[in-house]
Amino acid sequence: MNLSYQFDVTSIRSELIPIRSPLFGLVLGGLLLMSGCASTQSYRTSCPVAPETVTATQSQAEAGGAASQYQIGLWYQANICLKQDKAIATEWFRRAAEQGHADAQYSLGRIYVYRDETEQDDEEAARWFRQAAEQGHPRASWWLGDLYVAGSGVARDFDRAEYWYRRAFAGKALSRTELDQRLDHLEKIRGLPAWKRKQQRLADEGDREAQYELGILYSGGRDYVEQNLAQAFKWFQKSADQGHANAQFALGRMYEQGIGGISKDVENAKDLYQKAADQEHMLAKRRLCDLSEDCTPAPKSPDFDSSPSYTGGAPQYTGKSTGGGAEALFALCLLTPYIQWVCGAAVLGAM
Repeated sequence: MNLSYQFDVTSIRSELIPIRSPLFGLVLGGLLLMSGCASTQSYRTSCPVAPETVTATQSQAEAGGAASQYQIGLWYQANICLKQDKAIATEWFRRAAEQGHADAQYSLGRIYVYRDETEQDDEEAARWFRQAAEQGHPRASWWLGDLYVAGSGVARDFDRAEYWYRRAFAGKALSRTELDQRLDHLEKIRGLPAWKRKQQRLADEGDREAQYELGILYSGGRDYVEQNLAQAFKWFQKSADQGHANAQFALGRMYEQGIGGISKDVENAKDLYQKAADQEHMLAKRRLCDLSEDCTPAPKSPDFDSSPSYTGGAPQYTGKSTGGGAEALFALCLLTPYIQWVCGAAVLGAM
């Protein structure tokens, strides 16, 4: 067994974070170039070892040597010393991985992650990453953490995700800053279920602000809550009926576009925009102007020149809304044809 990545982990907390792993393509490309494997070079001329060394390594691999099997896999994969053949590379990695070679297990896991959609297999990736990570392979630990966060190939488990991120940090695959970013993101997302329960209770009691917040949550769909536009419509409607300007605007967007299981109804949308505009909702005023044939749009307010700040984590739910600023812009972004959490100036330009 390859035990070259031994280390101790002394402090494990429980939190979470979804992020995808390193820019493998760029990193691999750089490594190949440093190895003399530019695309214009022959696999033979780029070989850093003598031909007899390649032959000897092949013989050792055929005889069952895990380290040699892994090396042969690398050569086939990178078009170094042996003509590139990814299928053969995968087979050599598998033979080494089955003997407990941690680097081969990691490489095999990465192959299953990066295959095209028809062949990608996150369950197999997780299996090999776990075997490598359990031997202390730091980058396998990083990948395994990612899979636990995403629930890809394994059941989503934020505690296990943090555990493996911390092991990746201990093995120097993650810097302190990178680890802290992930833990901060985990902390934000873990707070979402409690916040949702609170908003659900308040919304059921008739709180128009909580009803609007639930509409926003269901509009985007994230982590603990699946996107459900019918639920979003329901809660926006309840909030709008109580005069909430942002909810009126959001509901108007849904009617204008005909999303959330409702028929497109521009006139109804205009009525809702008017109600919000009567409360000085700037985006509603702009929408009314855009839908009118005899209106010249006023210059955009500075409040709407940029999208809401986004740091890579889940939104922080404060339970507070204003009569039209970032919250309204947030609703606008969520209710564009391609519903998403973040949108840029192009969305406003299209509005």
